[in-house]
Amino acid sequence: MLPRNRRAHKEIFAVLQKNSGKVYRGECFSLRVVDIQQHQTQTVFGVVVSKKAAKKAVMRNRLKRRVRAAIKDIISQYNIKEGCFCIVYAGKCAYLCPPTLLYEQIYSLFKKARVIKQ
Repeated sequence: MLPRNRRAHKEIFAVLQKNSGKVYRGECFSLRVVDIQQHQTQTVFGVVVSKKAAKKAVMRNRLKRRVRAAIKDIISQYNIKEGCFCIVYAGKCAYLCPPTLLYEQIYSLFKKARVIKQ
């Protein structure tokens, strides 16, 4: 589970989700990064799994937990750029990814978006 201060709140999530920020696409995931330095100091993360990606709620929730666990591992291992809002969107093939591949894809998206400091 992500720490509370790293989770996106509903108010922020609803406002920033549509048509703002830059989108980075991977094989099974997409990442939208919005710069919110004037509002918050810490980077917050949100995860979206649509019904197109996984039909059943159990599958969607399981995938969200796996993505959040990967994000938590990345946060603990690397320096994260502060003042961003990141939304990870799962694609149709995301549920079939094993945990190691899921971690690698999310890590590569964060690196491509320069959310991870070098």
